[in-house]
Amino acid sequence: MHILGRGESGYSSATWITNTRFGQIEKWMIQARKNHIARRIAEKGKAEQVIIKNLNLEKMRIGDAGMEALSEFLLLEIESLDLQGNNIHGIGVQILSEKTNFKKLKVLNLSSNNIGAEGATALSKNISWTNLTTLDLSR
Repeated sequence: MHILGRGESGYSSATWITNTRFGQIEKWMIQARKNHIARRIAEKGKAEQVIIKNLNLEKMRIGDAGMEALSEFLLLEIESLDLQGNNIHGIGVQILSEKTNFKKLKVLNLSSNNIGAEGATALSKNISWTNLTTLDLSR
């Protein structure tokens, strides 16, 4: 890939990035998002056994990879999860819906994401979030 930019004195070029290198950068970004989520969850409690009831990850740009990372945590007591404005798509919601068992979840904010029909369908098939009373899917 070759990137061109236009400055005051005309066009200038940037570095060539091969598909392989782009793939490596993409993997690093995904890992960085996972690490960021882990740090945010760790910040909520310093004890060995952490009980998190409310988790706000609003506008953290965690994307679909972040949903994969979030699903790896045992958040058994989670009641409120704010994922507003995180560039989450249908596949991310599907991962979250299928891989989590948030039995105490009452509030889920997925507003300002692009979950589409795929994400809405995944949410409708979830049977473990039995206490969910508020679901925000607004734009």
